[in-house]
Amino acid sequence: MAFRKGKLEKIGALVTRVYPTREPEELAIARAFGAWSKVVSQRVLLTARPVRLVRGVMTIHTATTAHADAMQYETDRLLMQLRALAPEARIKAIRFKVGELPDLPPPVKQQKKRKPVVPVSSLPENVAAAIAGIANEQVREAVALAASVGLARSANSAEDD
Repeated sequence: MAFRKGKLEKIGALVTRVYPTREPEELAIARAFGAWSKVVSQRVLLTARPVRLVRGVMTIHTATTAHADAMQYETDRLLMQLRALAPEARIKAIRFKVGELPDLPPPVKQQKKRKPVVPVSSLPENVAAAIAGIANEQVREAVALAASVGLARSANSAEDD
C-alpha cells in the first residue's frame, strides 16, 4: 500500500471542494439538477442531462439533434415540474443543445427493510437446545438467526389475522 506524503487535511476542507458551497444559488442549481432526474424517465435521462443553469436558463445537453428536437415538445411540462420541485432555482426557460453528457450520479442504494427478529434468548427451549447442539459456530449462528426470523414472521402473521 502506497502512502502519500504531505500534511493531513481536515475533512471540512475536502468536503467544500466536492460539494457546493452553502451559497443559495449553488444549492438551488444542485436541487434543480436533481429535480431533472425526477421529472424525466430513465430512458430520457440516458440521452439528456442538465449541464448549466445561468440567469434562469437551464441548458440541457442531448445525445443527438433528434433528442433535442423531441425534448423541445416537452418544454412546458418540464418547466412546470422543475419549478414545482426546485422553486428556489427560478427556472425561466430550458434550452436543449447537442453536447457531451455528464456522468450520471451513482444510484442511491435503498436500505433493505430489516427482517423482524425474535431475540435468540427468547427462542423456545427445544429450539435453543437443538441450535446449541450444532458444532460449527458459523452454522449455529446462521440457524439461530433463521429460527429467530422465522418465529418473528409467524408471530407477526398471527397478529395480522
